[in-house]
Amino acid sequence: MYLRDLEYFIEICTVRSLTKAAKNVYATQPAMSAAVKRLETELQGELLVRQRKKFELTELGEMLYEAAKRMVAEREEIFLRAADITDNANRTITIGITASYGRTFLPYVYSEFHRKNPRIKTRFVVCHCGDLKDKLNQGEIDAAIMWTALDDDSFSQKVLFHERMILVMRMDDPNNKRGFIHEKYNKPFINLSDLKDAPFLSYSGERTDLCEIVNAVCKEAKYAPNVQGRFNQSSIILSMVLSGLGVGLVPWNSAVNGDMRLISDSLRAYNVFGVKAQRCYIFAYKEGKYLSKSVLSLQDACLASHEQINLQSDELQFFAKCAEENPGTTD
Repeated sequence: MYLRDLEYFIEICTVRSLTKAAKNVYATQPAMSAAVKRLETELQGELLVRQRKKFELTELGEMLYEAAKRMVAEREEIFLRAADITDNANRTITIGITASYGRTFLPYVYSEFHRKNPRIKTRFVVCHCGDLKDKLNQGEIDAAIMWTALDDDSFSQKVLFHERMILVMRMDDPNNKRGFIHEKYNKPFINLSDLKDAPFLSYSGERTDLCEIVNAVCKEAKYAPNVQGRFNQSSIILSMVLSGLGVGLVPWNSAVNGDMRLISDSLRAYNVFGVKAQRCYIFAYKEGKYLSKSVLSLQDACLASHEQINLQSDELQFFAKCAEENPGTTD
């Protein structure tokens, strides 16, 4: 049984298309078909059946698919361990990040890492948090820097910093009169329940990660938003708010440190109540996955950099305190 045949089989199972699989691994369709045929001959059974335009796995195929993924992952681990033993740092690691993290924090983190590890090459994969989780599970990336809910323990993780969802509106929005300075935290807050009639701009189904967290925040606040539009990017929501089309809930990092910087004179940001508004950025990797010295070096650089960043940011210190205390009411 050849590992190359197993890799071809895994790709076919993943995309359920011989044509797409061949294109993804730069092989010909006859080569892919031959690989499946060899596996079926060795295992004496059918692995795939064609239904309409896609392949479906047989029971034997399902078994081989799971076993093959483990075998290929183990081979990769052998190379990682060998590189660590021989001190071969001249390799490439693949790290997933969100776009907002890349814009705001990555330059600080990576400059420190690269200074100490100039021989290590890093390939960054930028996508939404939900996609990063899938890529971690499928072994497409070594680790990810992404956000997660406080109670999410799907992956092994190191917390980098805490943040919250914030509500943004125009400076001249009449609803600003409903905002107030929290006596304990000395920060601007607003009760979502006071905005029941305000036009609300939210995330579309394409952004299931943020759409779910916004829905959870609203549900916790017993707030039924008057949704006027849904969009797949925080920057679009901020632009629509700037145009006076409503209010929106967006991540602090995307707004204050990212897209809102250029328009902050025209928008006002408020904290909202509830544990569901809280989330944290983590350095995450798949449970049980072997981490090479190169990946561990990047993790250490992230932790060291964010320790300094957190000490210098009043907002990040406030968010960390919220994670411990949970400002769940207006008291």
